[in-house]
Amino acid sequence: MPTYACQCRVCGKEIEYWETIARRNRVPLHCNKKTKRILNAPMVAPMFQEYRAVGIPGAPWVKSKDQHKNLLRQHNKVEIGNDTSMSDTYTDKEFEYLKHEQQKELDTDMAVIAQAEKALAT
Repeated sequence: MPTYACQCRVCGKEIEYWETIARRNRVPLHCNKKTKRILNAPMVAPMFQEYRAVGIPGAPWVKSKDQHKNLLRQHNKVEIGNDTSMSDTYTDKEFEYLKHEQQKELDTDMAVIAQAEKALAT
């Protein structure tokens, strides 16, 4: 799961939290209030690491993603671990609600920015 960051709207403390991509906007509470998700540097997946194929005659060394895909294709194998059947799915109603909540948060943020710009202009 990716790491995200949020900031308390009351005291300003920054907090890191782990959440699925689908639930990234479910931020934790702090000071008994909902925190605000902030941008932070994303976690980066490591480069491809070579490995020795298991369960395939000759057990070749695989040194790239392309070799990996070709090896799977050649031997009619499928990669295990990419099953999305257990991932979160939202009904249209839930999706619209989440979209509406995100829009409200965006509108609030834009109002704060507009106020700050107005204050700076005077």
